[in-house]
Amino acid sequence: MIIRSIRLKNIKSYGEGADGHGTTVHFQPGINRIAGQNGHGKSTLIEALGYALFLAKPLCEETFDAATYLLRAGHKAGEIDVTFEHGGQAYRLERGLGIQNQRRTKVVQISDGSIAEENDEPVADFLCRLFGFPDAERLCELFAKLAGVKQGRLTWPFDSKPGDARKHFEPLLDVEIFRQCFDRLKPVVDQFERQRFAEENKLAAVRERLRERQDSAAQAKARRSQVDALHLEVESAKALFQAAEQAKQTLEAKEKALFEAQRDRDSAQHALAVSVQQREHAAQRLKESSAAAAVLAQTSADHEAFTRAEAALNQLHEEQTEKAALEKQRSEALTRRAECDGKASGAGEQAATFASQRETKAKSRAQIEEMAKQLRTSLAQSQPLFEQLALSIAQTRHDEQTLRHWLDGLPKRIAAQAAHGKELEEIGETLAAWDAEALCTARKAEQAAGAQLENLSGQLAATRDAHQNLSIQLEEIGGGVCPFLKERCQQFDPAKVRGDLREKESAFKSLGKQLLAARETHRQAKAALDKLAAQEAQLGQVRKNFDQRFAEFLAEHNALHAASTREAACRLAKLLEGVAPFETLPPVIRETCFQNDGSTWRTGAASEISRAGSAFADGARAWLDGIAPALKTRFTDFDAERDQRLAHERDLNHHDRQLEVLSREIESLTARAEAKTQETGRWRANVEAEAKTVGDLDEKLKPFATLDQRVRAQQELKKQHGEGHGRHLAAKPLADQLGDRRLEVETLEKSATQAAGQLQLKDEALKQAQQAFDPQALDSARRAFHEKHAQVATLTANLVNARAGLAREEQRLREFEAALSESEALEVEIGRLGAAIDLTEKARRVLQKAAPSVAQHLCRRIAARGQQIFNQISQDPCELEWNSERYSLRIHPGDRRFAMLSGGEQTKLALAMTLAMIQEFSGLKFCVFDEPTYGVDAESRPKLADAILEVQNAAAFEQLFLVSHDDAFEGKIEHVILLKKSATGTQVEAA
Repeated sequence: MIIRSIRLKNIKSYGEGADGHGTTVHFQPGINRIAGQNGHGKSTLIEALGYALFLAKPLCEETFDAATYLLRAGHKAGEIDVTFEHGGQAYRLERGLGIQNQRRTKVVQISDGSIAEENDEPVADFLCRLFGFPDAERLCELFAKLAGVKQGRLTWPFDSKPGDARKHFEPLLDVEIFRQCFDRLKPVVDQFERQRFAEENKLAAVRERLRERQDSAAQAKARRSQVDALHLEVESAKALFQAAEQAKQTLEAKEKALFEAQRDRDSAQHALAVSVQQREHAAQRLKESSAAAAVLAQTSADHEAFTRAEAALNQLHEEQTEKAALEKQRSEALTRRAECDGKASGAGEQAATFASQRETKAKSRAQIEEMAKQLRTSLAQSQPLFEQLALSIAQTRHDEQTLRHWLDGLPKRIAAQAAHGKELEEIGETLAAWDAEALCTARKAEQAAGAQLENLSGQLAATRDAHQNLSIQLEEIGGGVCPFLKERCQQFDPAKVRGDLREKESAFKSLGKQLLAARETHRQAKAALDKLAAQEAQLGQVRKNFDQRFAEFLAEHNALHAASTREAACRLAKLLEGVAPFETLPPVIRETCFQNDGSTWRTGAASEISRAGSAFADGARAWLDGIAPALKTRFTDFDAERDQRLAHERDLNHHDRQLEVLSREIESLTARAEAKTQETGRWRANVEAEAKTVGDLDEKLKPFATLDQRVRAQQELKKQHGEGHGRHLAAKPLADQLGDRRLEVETLEKSATQAAGQLQLKDEALKQAQQAFDPQALDSARRAFHEKHAQVATLTANLVNARAGLAREEQRLREFEAALSESEALEVEIGRLGAAIDLTEKARRVLQKAAPSVAQHLCRRIAARGQQIFNQISQDPCELEWNSERYSLRIHPGDRRFAMLSGGEQTKLALAMTLAMIQEFSGLKFCVFDEPTYGVDAESRPKLADAILEVQNAAAFEQLFLVSHDDAFEGKIEHVILLKKSATGTQVEAA
């Protein structure tokens, strides 16, 4: 895995950044050094990376919510974005923090911009799948304990007490689970025991059911025989019951016929009585109608006279209605004439009033027009001079503000430049103190030592070859025999060869000692050369940065007095006659700060430049403060003139608005006067029209003068004939029914005769029915029916009870068979649970005993891998032993414990073991070292820095983050990220 960048917004020391989107830090493959002073955000970078990508909350003694811990003070929402590559794909992880955070956690695949996963839990599952971890807890544990160990805690696990070491390592090695299995499987055994106890209780209950139902088969057979016998008895009784029911129904039909004949005879008798009564009532009504006809003949004259008087009176009432309408119209016309006369007088008076008001308004308008004309002429004549003065004052104000703003920012810029200059002075002194000849001398010494070492190595090899040849010769001529002639020869004297051999051995030992001395001399010369070369390389980078920073320093100094400020000062000096502009800041060139050929820094040059800038700022501030009273006087005079002119403009605008209002009022009054004059004419015409209408209505009312006398005469006639008219109206309804009532009497007499004949026929039918019916035979049939019915009911109830008993016994039999099957199944389940208990108990004991062996095996494998890494970075090879009982490290030879090692050796060994465990438990090939030189002395830090670089190569990591502000790593790591804290938050200074 390779992390490409991380973006932080409002996370601890990281603010919103210059563009409001936070601060982005970019990384490269290989080693990335994150440098900066204490409190500048180095550890925050690692904590944010662990929280976002590895789901690891910050490690601290107090309990904090991650949002509270990581959020920048005073903010309620923060953002973390991590861009990384893994498995050939590039992703961007986005997380938000805080109670007001509106941002969802998600993973974006950069190749197509699609969202791979969204929300906290799905993103955590996605990261675990991507990195190959079983769950989020394991991923977090890997970062907290291995890949991202917190500052100062790298060696702690290896130097802690056995209990603390076990708590730290056993969850990581996954061996604690073996010890926990013994306790964790105990609830399983208990559960099996409870299940077996429950099954045994069920079996006891089932066996009790079997005991209670063991006779169910015999009882069911007996009940079935009883049901069959009762069924035959019920069928026989039902046949006898049906015969008795048939006889009863026949006699009941005869009884029903007798009752119907009696009812028909009673109905005929009742019909005859009703007919006789109706005939008598109709005769009485006929008599009443005849009397009413006689009264109608007596009162016909009164009725006709009353009817004629009433018709005449109705005609007179219509005339009264017409008269009242004419009188109402005459009254309304008189009222309208009076109203029109009053309105005509009022309209005339209003027309006169409007005309008088119009004349008054016209005089006021003439006076205001004259005043406005004088103001407009005065303002127009002074407008060009005022506009020119306003432009001049605006430019002056802008120039003063420009200089004020520039002077307000100068102290901060000069202070920053002074700090920059101080740093340059320190770097310049360091560069000036460098002795370039020392490197040449060291290189020559190393070359000479190398040549001497090579010469001695050649001499030693030649002496070794000569010694070997003499040994072979001595072996061949041990008896003085020539190896070629196979005869004794004086030239092959073994004593002489032995002397030469001893001489060569002496020379070999002497050369060996010289070679050891020469190798040590060469090693020391090479170490001195490497140290000077490293310092030279470091100084080369420093010199390059110094040139760049010095150029920026000069640019900052020369930019203190910008062209805009010079122009503003010149304009102000020109405006104030007799005032000269302040002196400009002379530009500084590079050559004035260096000596000799321009490559040697001149001590104090940066301080001189900073002092010149400070003096320049003081002079500019004094000059501007000196001209401030004169500028204020000019501004005050202009403001007074401007206020007076604005007052005149306001008066002119007020006069213009008054003229507009007066003109509209005059036009309105003229129109209203004319309207009222026209209205007066219209009302006078209406008065004359209403007077003509009153005269016409008086002519129409003349024919109605005698109407009241004629009404009284007709009313007297109605009163005279009213009594006869009333009797006539009362008798007329009955007299009109005389013919109908006479016909009704005749019809009812015929109906009474027919009803008497029907009564005789019904009496004969009743006598025949009484002769055909025998009441005693019916009583006997009913008693026989009830006896047979009771017998059938009793037998049927017995059959139902017998069938219910049979169903109960059959149910008991089924329950017996089911209990038998259940008993067999329970016995099998109890046996299975017993086997499970035995197997689980055995597994508990086996896993408990296997834990130490598994732990020791893992410890040996990790120690072997850690030993390989440690031997690559240590000059003294050793053998590591990691005991799983106490998790204590021992080093052989010497049988030294971890606590007995020096600080540098402990850090190296902790690094090697940590990397070995990362290789064992993670395939990410990624690691973070947070202040690895913490607690190491100054002399050991460079060696430890070299060891860490070698560790990265030895472990073949794709990417390693080295968090350190120690200068031991200067010049050794190519990609450096320098963090610097400012008022707005931590920023990336250089990369």
